[in-house]
Amino acid sequence: LRLTAIREADDTGACEAFLVGPQNVDVGLICENPSDCSASGAMEVNDVEVGKNATGTLATDPSANDSPVPFDFGNDSTSSAPLVLKYNDAGSVSLFASMPLLDGEGNPTGEVISGSSGAFTVIPGGFCIEATKTADAGDVDLTCSSVDAECSISGAAGDIFNLTVSAVAWEQAGEISSEFCDNPVTSNFEYSDLSLDSRVVAPASGKPAFLLTESITMSPQDGGALVFDQSISEVGVFEIFIPEGQSYWGESLPGGRSDPIGRFTPAQFEVVIADKGELQSKCQNKQFMGQPMGWPEESVPTLTITALNQSDVHTENYTNSDNDYAFMKLTGGDITVNYPDSQTVIENGESIVLTLDVIQNEGVRCTTNFRRTIKFGLRKTKTPELLASLLSCHLKFKPSRTVMVFPREICLPPS
Repeated sequence: LRLTAIREADDTGACEAFLVGPQNVDVGLICENPSDCSASGAMEVNDVEVGKNATGTLATDPSANDSPVPFDFGNDSTSSAPLVLKYNDAGSVSLFASMPLLDGEGNPTGEVISGSSGAFTVIPGGFCIEATKTADAGDVDLTCSSVDAECSISGAAGDIFNLTVSAVAWEQAGEISSEFCDNPVTSNFEYSDLSLDSRVVAPASGKPAFLLTESITMSPQDGGALVFDQSISEVGVFEIFIPEGQSYWGESLPGGRSDPIGRFTPAQFEVVIADKGELQSKCQNKQFMGQPMGWPEESVPTLTITALNQSDVHTENYTNSDNDYAFMKLTGGDITVNYPDSQTVIENGESIVLTLDVIQNEGVRCTTNFRRTIKFGLRKTKTPELLASLLSCHLKFKPSRTVMVFPREICLPPS
């Protein structure tokens, strides 16, 4: 960039240099959009911080804020001086320059030479995107450094957390992700409907998630940084990013992305008895008082266990593949099956209460067992499901009545 000062020659009418050698020129900044400069925004011209003005200010306005800046216009064949700009904020701005004219003896003539640039746009150097949640000890960073299923739990799929988006100034080449978070915020940055998106980082073959907040509006009172509610609908580790190329006063904004966020787990599990199985007596279809009975191997009850998010929507990334970092943490030992302790039957119009004892079979506790031979896959709805089989715990009734008994309650922990 260069600042040029020329005039029309008296004798020839041709353009010629008006200023030569070292000169001090008054330079000011005008904030066009937004129309008021932020308190922290500073424009440096040739290493001199210049005065700031609202839109509509004229270079010849006596109240205009400007600053004397040294320039070297060289000899009469040059007619211009180098102009080096540095602006630590964002927005559409323009510059004006003015200089009082002096007579041959150095006295003011009352005339002023002035000019201004057209409006030009300064975009943020990048965006800082940070995910946190509020806890008793303060805000907790949700970054997943290992980017796999071994990260500590950040929350459940669909949980609300805080997301902070800050437009920041450029400091050095090659900055990515959280490296932008140490840069100064461009407090003049305003934007309506800035788009956000997410990408799944792990599991490797994971399905994409939906965001609670897919776009944001940054207003003047936000000062270039906005904190808002966000959630991720799926299990796994994710990045949230701002797509690059969004238009800003005729220029394209850079993109930005968070560090990996997670790990997110299912919020809850849906448990359905897929097959009730069939109890088998011990003595040719007869059952005697106090005699144990149980489910044979070929007819044990089977449960369908489906991972859900906070909106009761099936999640698709709760998997147990070694290639997908084993996000499925639920095991048979985590599941508790509670049986009823009695059963009421009607015989000849009379209610009879049968007491039920659950007896562990050969020392094995009565719970569920995830068997690797059990099918694990996707239905047509592409909803992952886990199939679990109940161990053949023996059931014993007192007095001598036999009825079908199924689990009263199946308890699953967060996982």
